[in-house]
Amino acid sequence: MKRIHVIGQGGAGKTSLAAEVSARLGIPHIELDSVFWYENWQQSPPGKFESQVAEVVAGDAWVLDGNYRRARPIIWPRVETVVWLDYPLLVCLWRLFWRTIGRIINGEMLWGTNQETFSKAFFSKESLFLYVIKGNKQRRETYTQLMADPANAGINFVRLRFPSETRRWLEEVSASTGRSVGRHNNG
Repeated sequence: MKRIHVIGQGGAGKTSLAAEVSARLGIPHIELDSVFWYENWQQSPPGKFESQVAEVVAGDAWVLDGNYRRARPIIWPRVETVVWLDYPLLVCLWRLFWRTIGRIINGEMLWGTNQETFSKAFFSKESLFLYVIKGNKQRRETYTQLMADPANAGINFVRLRFPSETRRWLEEVSASTGRSVGRHNNG
C-alpha cells in the first residue's frame, strides 16, 4: 500500500487519518487543501491546482486527503487504495464543531495566512457546516457509485463507517507494515 487517497465528509478526520497512515508507513502526506488554498482564502487558479496534483501523484508513494472532484481523474488512475470515512453526519458535525472552535480560539493558521473566524464558520453562506449538511446525501451517493463503477475495479476501497472501525483498520496497517489491507466493501 503506497498510494492512498483518504476521502470523506468534512469533519470526519481525513487529514488526521492521512497523517497517521503516512507516519505509520513512512510515506509523504499531502493535504489537498494546502495545494488548493492560497493566502486570504484565495482558490488556486484554474489549471494550476490540477498540475500541482499531477506532480504529487507522479511520485511512487503518497497519502492524500481531500474530496476535490476535479482532482479525482488525476489521482484515481494512480491510486491503489481509497479510504472512505463514511461516518454518520452527527459524528462529522460534532468533530467539525470542536475542530473549528479549537482553531478559532488558538488562532491556528491554515495553508498560509488563512484563519477560521466565528462569523464565517457559523453564520456565513460559505460555512463548512452548511456545506457538510447540504451535500451529505449527494456525496454518499457519489462515493457509493464510484466504488461500484467497473472503471474503478482495480482500486482497493476501504469504507469505514465508525471511528472504531478506523482504529481497527489503522492497527491492521501497522501490523501489515504496508501490505494492502482492508476489504473491497461496496455495501
